[in-house]
Amino acid sequence: MTFLKKNFFLLIFLFFWGISKALTISPDSIYWENIVSVNFYHSGSLVSDPMIELNSDDELILEFDILGTNDPYLHYALIHCDHNWQKSELSQMEYLESFAEAAIYDVAYSMNTNQAYVNYSITLPSTEVRPTRSGNYILVIYEDNIDEPVLTRKLYVYESLVS
Repeated sequence: MTFLKKNFFLLIFLFFWGISKALTISPDSIYWENIVSVNFYHSGSLVSDPMIELNSDDELILEFDILGTNDPYLHYALIHCDHNWQKSELSQMEYLESFAEAAIYDVAYSMNTNQAYVNYSITLPSTEVRPTRSGNYILVIYEDNIDEPVLTRKLYVYESLVS
């Protein structure tokens, strides 16, 4: 009987471990094959780390293209993470000033090109999504469900506490 109990508990553990791994969002991933030309940079410098100072005028810009003429209605959200890039225990109200997510409205269509594409652009922080705490964040781009991301990128928000 103890053999069956051990195997039963092992199966339960593996099942829940698999579920917890499935809910993990990995930073800096592209989930759709038709997404190309992903650039995430500090405004004013195309070659920079995605890092902004909290409560400053710093801005980050994310740009990417989706090949083809299909233009899905995409959204974005910021997720606060711990040092291992896992979702932190903070609720969204504790690390965001406004909404938890927003739609992407800055969309441009290719013209007179051999390959049709749709360009998407986001500026962070925005009036809709603005962090209130320093730390590691994952920017998640998704179509309908945040648990099924299209694209993810990591970013850093820091505070100047020492002069």
